[in-house]
Amino acid sequence: MEELADIVRAAQAGDLDAFGLLVHRFQDMAYASAYALIGDAHLAEDATQEAFLQAYFDLPMLREPAAFPGWFRRIVFKHGDRLTRGKRAALVPFTRRRFVPDFALGPPALAERRELHAFVRTEVNRLPAHERVTLRCSIFRSTHRPRLPPSWICRSVR
Repeated sequence: MEELADIVRAAQAGDLDAFGLLVHRFQDMAYASAYALIGDAHLAEDATQEAFLQAYFDLPMLREPAAFPGWFRRIVFKHGDRLTRGKRAALVPFTRRRFVPDFALGPPALAERRELHAFVRTEVNRLPAHERVTLRCSIFRSTHRPRLPPSWICRSVR
């Protein structure tokens, strides 16, 4: 496997396949970080895409290729923050599964399920931010979210 710094240098030199490798390596981290900040899957995808586009155009200005992960995470944070500042209250259709009670369970089971969900959310929110991002990244990897192909971003910016 190529060293990250070598891949970044190649991408800085205009190698689209190298940039595609960066996208492949960092797409889960970017999405999980954006989702942890924003809390909305669609806005997190938007922030992730915007971050990759900015990284593509600003990559030649990165002085130390080994610093790419931290540099890129700040770009993701900036785009996520920009989206949350302009965010309005989301309208959620009542038909969303998690908001529709499962009456087959009965009141005691529904109450127990709500308590468990609230407990898990509380405990996850008590974790340090970097551990929450790691946990959410792990969850997203296990939910079979379709992966973007390595050349996805390269085709988007051509």
